[in-house]
Amino acid sequence: MDRPPCCRISEIKDYATNMTKCLEKRKQFLKLTVAKYEELEARSCRNNLWMVGLVESRNLCRPVVFVKNLLTELFGQARIHQNIYCGACLQIPRPRSPTGHSTLAYYSPDGKLQG
Repeated sequence: MDRPPCCRISEIKDYATNMTKCLEKRKQFLKLTVAKYEELEARSCRNNLWMVGLVESRNLCRPVVFVKNLLTELFGQARIHQNIYCGACLQIPRPRSPTGHSTLAYYSPDGKLQG
């Protein structure tokens, strides 16, 4: 019969210390993320936007760039394979491409993709 694995108390202490350091780093990262989301929410309210993201055109407004940077920081550039859509209240005009099609998609309050 195999003996169960064992380790010295010092190894357990080292492991616990390393885990504590990792958790502290993770906590700091989460605090920073919450702060960024709060800043984003404040900007969205100021600009009368209820959802922002990466628009298809090159005309990126500041909140859009902010969200793009935040998402790439959270998930990594390689994990973002689709466009991130931007939504705004109806009184904000949506830009049109030369063909007349909207270059901006948005989510309606019920969560359906529009535009």
